[in-house]
Amino acid sequence: MITQGVCLNDLVGKRFKVGEVELIGIELCEPCTLLGKLLENETINRWQVISAFKLSGGLRADIVTDGCISKSDKIEVL
Repeated sequence: MITQGVCLNDLVGKRFKVGEVELIGIELCEPCTLLGKLLENETINRWQVISAFKLSGGLRADIVTDGCISKSDKIEVL
């Protein structure tokens, strides 16, 4: 799922809902060397790519309940 305008870093260790689905934020998705390798070029090396994406890679979460998520659903911290 792609989010916009949400500080996912703040959801680590918290329960939240998206639509009908309840989740628990587990850990941040830190960028890996594969991403760095794929995006590096003659101007920027892989470590600069990884550094640029640090703390903005996303969030891993456990799903607590099932349900439907729609495109317009908001994230609600419980």
